[in-house]
Amino acid sequence: MRAYLRTRGTNRDYDFIGSGPAEYWWRDYHDRDLTDPEKPVILAESTGPTWRIYLQGVESDRSDYRGTPIVYGLVLEGDAADETGLAHGIVGEWLSSITTASAAPGKALDQALGPVDPLLETGDREEGEAVVRAVFSPTGQATEDESGGDLGAIEPESRRTMADPDAEDDPARWLGDIESEESQAAFLAVVAGLLGGRAGRAVILTYAESAGDVSALAEDERGDLAVLVARPNREIVEGRRPLGKAEPVHPQPVGRTPHLRKRNGPANRRGQSIPVEPRRRQSIMVPPTLLVAMVCLASGVLAVLAWEVLPASDDPPRPAPTVTVTQTVVVKERVTVGPTPQPD
Repeated sequence: MRAYLRTRGTNRDYDFIGSGPAEYWWRDYHDRDLTDPEKPVILAESTGPTWRIYLQGVESDRSDYRGTPIVYGLVLEGDAADETGLAHGIVGEWLSSITTASAAPGKALDQALGPVDPLLETGDREEGEAVVRAVFSPTGQATEDESGGDLGAIEPESRRTMADPDAEDDPARWLGDIESEESQAAFLAVVAGLLGGRAGRAVILTYAESAGDVSALAEDERGDLAVLVARPNREIVEGRRPLGKAEPVHPQPVGRTPHLRKRNGPANRRGQSIPVEPRRRQSIMVPPTLLVAMVCLASGVLAVLAWEVLPASDDPPRPAPTVTVTQTVVVKERVTVGPTPQPD
């Protein structure tokens, strides 16, 4: 596990002690209008093999040159084989501190660090990580300095036992209120699963107060998703509200892409996309004799149109064809046979 401790000194602005993480990934939550990463928040993400956690907002006893209270930030990175117990204990203490305004973690870090300005100027990451390990030691036993003073390891009063990440097969996807102790305990259980190898997120969001505010996040996240809303002046959320199950990944048949029913369709009440076989088109059989007759009729119609409407461009218009009717008249004469009359 790697730890990056962030704070400020009397005259030096906020920065990590030594080097910081390679990626400031928590800023994406601000860009998506989900949370203010400078407020007291916890953002935990896991791909399964690896996890990362951003914690912010534990108050120090120190103040800057303007008299503004100084706070601490912490970034943890690791994988499922790392010190997940220590990481879970840190998240539990941090959550307790920001929900109860406990000053114990901040005071312990102040005492263990000593003067902060030199550390921000010339210190390295390992020094900050050593302080984090000493303060959040799972044994909860304090370490004494040369004068016999307590370096400030905090008592593990608010630590919860890590939940079994395999206790539930279905993803945990819900939204609760940060003021709810039941939701806080469920939040830590989801974090335990993320540390143990489950994929998903557990986040505290200062810009959200309802499921509609996190609809895009719920659509993007296919694993576990635990959300504690912490928007100021919100209406307190009672209990935990489901955010819908993650959509299972169905392998597509080779050579064709199945159609998907609409999410609000009657056959998909749980919000899942169900593959549906495309309907086959029915073909109409035309008898050959009828087909020949239709072709002949169409050819005759085209010939007449060509004669009547489409004369050649270089020739004068052709006169319309005339019909000449010839009638033969047969005249029958009556002939009388007898002696020829003599003239007088």
